[in-house]
Amino acid sequence: MNYKKLLAILMQKKYKQIIAIDISGSVKTAVIKCREGKPVVTALYLDELPPELAESGFNTTTAGFICGLLKKYGLNSGALVFTVGAANSALLTLQLPKMSEGELYEAARWELAQELGSEPDSFYYATAYLQKPQEGLNKTISAVMPQHIADVFAGAAEQAGLTLCGVYLRPQAVQQTFVKGCRNFLLLDVSDSSITLSAFINAMPVAQREFNGELDIETLAAEIEAVQFANTDIEFERLIINGEADKNLQAALQEQLNLTVTVNDIAHSIGFAEGLDAACVKQLNKFAAAIGAALCFANGEALNLMPPKQNTLSLPKWQVYRAAAVGLAVCCLALWGLQLVQLYKMQSEVKAVQQQIAAMGEWQERYDEAALQNAQINKRLKLAERLKTNEINWNAVLADISGTMPNGCWLEKAEASSKAGQIKISGSAVNMDKAVDFADRLAKHKNSAHTELTELKTVQAEGRTLAAFSVLWERR
Repeated sequence: MNYKKLLAILMQKKYKQIIAIDISGSVKTAVIKCREGKPVVTALYLDELPPELAESGFNTTTAGFICGLLKKYGLNSGALVFTVGAANSALLTLQLPKMSEGELYEAARWELAQELGSEPDSFYYATAYLQKPQEGLNKTISAVMPQHIADVFAGAAEQAGLTLCGVYLRPQAVQQTFVKGCRNFLLLDVSDSSITLSAFINAMPVAQREFNGELDIETLAAEIEAVQFANTDIEFERLIINGEADKNLQAALQEQLNLTVTVNDIAHSIGFAEGLDAACVKQLNKFAAAIGAALCFANGEALNLMPPKQNTLSLPKWQVYRAAAVGLAVCCLALWGLQLVQLYKMQSEVKAVQQQIAAMGEWQERYDEAALQNAQINKRLKLAERLKTNEINWNAVLADISGTMPNGCWLEKAEASSKAGQIKISGSAVNMDKAVDFADRLAKHKNSAHTELTELKTVQAEGRTLAAFSVLWERR
């Protein structure tokens, strides 16, 4: 396991938003946000370079123009990455032995200085092994960018108050939008003002060439065959066309080349948020490099010409290791001592609790006996209270009835109703008015809680017509 690389990944600042800018004829800006680990394009902006900037190339004025665009769209937070085209960069192949990442970087610096015939501080570069390094010499790929181009990118980031986190080759950025699985292939990138032909081996760019202006199909096919001839040891799987190419270009090249020709469609390579500018969505393939540059940074791709600066330790390795070992030993001893103290304290507390439990055993038995007796007494009291509530004092009932019964009424029967507390009174009266009068008097009695005349009818008794009645009466 590469612990240094793992440490660098852990120490690297995480950005929720990545702003990627691709300058090739026009300025394409893509804003990508990482939602739950999945990048999503949330904004696309397309701007034309002023004619004076397009003619003069990269300079301090270009940095100011880029800063103005960032402020115009309110892009004031996140990581800022750029692409650099073949006109302002170079790819070189070096043969270097197997070594650590830091040693490889330093060795490539001096090799590139000799190859380019310039001072090591006059260019920015990135180097990576083309394959897993073995003993002996190994092929490496180095991407190089002039100092003045890097100054433009750094100046734009500084003026906008953003962190410059990467500069990637334009073909390398476009490759991020491909369907995964392509390793050895050719890329034909058609931009607003130029055509760039690139070769990829093991999914890494190894050669690039830019053509300005329009090329006829025969010339373009000859250039592609020349790249194939220069890499006879590699069997390229296909030619991929990216950008705003003519619709007939694919078919025309397919006829000229003994190679499968496909068109890159970035619509299926990344998620897109709703509400994107409709004009930009119609020209989505123009943004392949900008979106791919953001994906390069999000995926930690190699050949980053201006990676974000990392805080490094200045102490020698042996001092760092010794300090770490001593610190670990001290922590272990402190933890062991703390556990002993806690163990002794816990044993003392357990012993005290056991003594208290033993002393309280007798009182617990007495408490249980008293609780059982209280439960039995409460049960008997509730039973007596329920019996008392259901008991009817018939002497008081008859006294209340006789006191309210008018002349012409007489009581035949008084009995307890099926509902607790209610009394059913049956009797007769000389007429119905007397029976109703009795019910009213009984309802107004001070001990009456509820009175209801449930039955009233005429009956024949001993040759006379009488009124028979029934009353439900509930006493207070």
